[in-house]
Amino acid sequence: MALSFETIHAEAARTASPGNSKTIDLQDKGGNYVTALGSVISTAGSSSSTLDVKAQWSSNKSDWEDVPNGAFTQVRAGFTTGNTPTPSYETIKFEAKRRYMRFVTTVTGTHAMTWRLELKYSSN
Repeated sequence: MALSFETIHAEAARTASPGNSKTIDLQDKGGNYVTALGSVISTAGSSSSTLDVKAQWSSNKSDWEDVPNGAFTQVRAGFTTGNTPTPSYETIKFEAKRRYMRFVTTVTGTHAMTWRLELKYSSN
């Protein structure tokens, strides 16, 4: 079965939390495993701004649970020496044990962070 990819959050600078992503129906995605590929580039000054992203799943689109080991490491805004952005890339993979999935995103602080989130569906 071919791999299937989907962009959940396109790359963009954000200063506010988009909240919950759209609900994804995993039944027709072509596999039992989900790999979430997160790319973050911290684009502005203060380390007080943070980004948290976690996966949740549900059997009925009403009762949501956090996916075990389904959270990305918190990212703080900031720069390395010479004002070069510090990119952060992380992948989390889990078996889809519920039919529906979404991602909950929280941005704190006032400095914009540029990030993107994509999913890959596979049979292993």
